Amino acid sequence: MKILLTAWASNNELFHKSIETMGVDNFIVCLLDNDPPLGMATKYCASDTELGDKIISKGDIVHISITDTNSSAKCPMHNHNNITKEDINETRLTFGHGRHHCPGHLLAKAELKLLAEELLTLNINDFNVTNAEPNYQRPVNFRHPAPLLIVPK
Repeated sequence: MKILLTAWASNNELFHKSIETMGVDNFIVCLLDNDPPLGMATKYCASDTELGDKIISKGDIVHISITDTNSSAKCPMHNHNNITKEDINETRLTFGHGRHHCPGHLLAKAELKLLAEELLTLNINDFNVTNAEPNYQRPVNFRHPAPLLIVPK
């Protein structure tokens, strides 16, 4: 929700135009794919895997950059020679993938949709938006956005 609120407060005009162009559902998916709240996931390799010229053995710890994976159209785990739109959609790891995907992703998206629809009804000029920590550096893993203070005027 912080990422959505930050998008609304940081660039309200772009927030409105993007939703007008894409629709609320697609905007939320796009926002979370481009700016996932969890930037890194740590997993164990389920089987021996060859990735490029590297061999990852079953049980090895693997750190997956969700941010980097989401920004790439090709995930190395998919067939590069026959990539489809479905493959591209499946490379988005904001809510995980396969049997370890986030079971609450539908609820999270529904809550974000309600919040986005409510934000569309609000006038940003009725609020003071200030950056509470101007030197804030966003962490790689739990990617909390810049700490904005949003209060009614």
